[in-house]
Amino acid sequence: MWHLYAHPLAQMAATALGFGALWLGLARTRSLHFGVITPFKRRWHALLGQMTLYTWLAGGVFGALAAWDYWGAWLHSGAHAMGGLIMAPVALFGLISGLVMTRRPRRRTALPLAHGLACLTALALAVVQFFSGRELMAQLVPGL
Repeated sequence: MWHLYAHPLAQMAATALGFGALWLGLARTRSLHFGVITPFKRRWHALLGQMTLYTWLAGGVFGALAAWDYWGAWLHSGAHAMGGLIMAPVALFGLISGLVMTRRPRRRTALPLAHGLACLTALALAVVQFFSGRELMAQLVPGL
């Protein structure tokens, strides 16, 4: 039963880190697409982003395992499971595109834009997942 608590706590922590990565990434967006010269803390952005995306992806796996352990079936949590299935490839693209840009730095515009949009979408989906997960936890743990 402990994993029913570990999964949401880890995912909420990752989402908080995701908002930090978003804040740092906005400086780069302003510079690349709006011509505003701002400092970009690339290493911090990459670190927070990787921590966020790896945790979200691992959390999806552990959430599915928790569902299997609890119900004996995959995708039994309805909207929350479907949200995770939608979020996973978006987060995976965000992670891979970020790793490409980190390991092969050069001047780009299209890949950073696609990366930013994917990560922003994943962050929005994580917020939706929070609410669907909260409803799910209320069903599993009365009084929560």
